[in-house]
Amino acid sequence: MHRRYDKQLFAHKIELIKNRMPDAFIGIDVIVGFPGETEEDFRTTYDFLAGLEPAFLHIFPFSERPGTPAV
Repeated sequence: MHRRYDKQLFAHKIELIKNRMPDAFIGIDVIVGFPGETEEDFRTTYDFLAGLEPAFLHIFPFSERPGTPAV
């Protein structure tokens, strides 16, 4: 999705927040089912997010949006 960060930076920021604010409620939005996503891709994402131990996950399926690169 052409984000300006990678998963290492994302994990680092979560760690910083948890160290400074141990009671922070951290929620993460996750889109699943991108075209071409494999079971291995899904498992990699699942394991990564599980390791972050967020308080909340908002999981929703990919939906096509006309004119977007993913379509």
